[in-house]
Amino acid sequence: MPVSLSLRAGGRVAVSAAAPGARLYDLVRAAGWPLGSSCKGEGICARCGLRVLGGAELLSEESAQEVKIKGDNRLDPALVIACLRRVNAEDGALELTADYW
Repeated sequence: MPVSLSLRAGGRVAVSAAAPGARLYDLVRAAGWPLGSSCKGEGICARCGLRVLGGAELLSEESAQEVKIKGDNRLDPALVIACLRRVNAEDGALELTADYW
């Protein structure tokens, strides 16, 4: 059973399935939700920062590159950079939001 991905903003919710190895960046865009990005998912700008509301353990670990990019761009350390994180589980529930949704 794939991971259930829920995107939440205000009263809106979108639910889709997420396969292991899928990038959050691609999943959010495929769901038709806006995602900040001036680098087109290259892992440079940090504008695709997302807040994990639940299921953080289903994601790949934060890399040294992600920590550096967050610091360089003054991004909240609690956010995950969508283009650098992948679903790292086969089942579970992952819930995300963005501060700008």
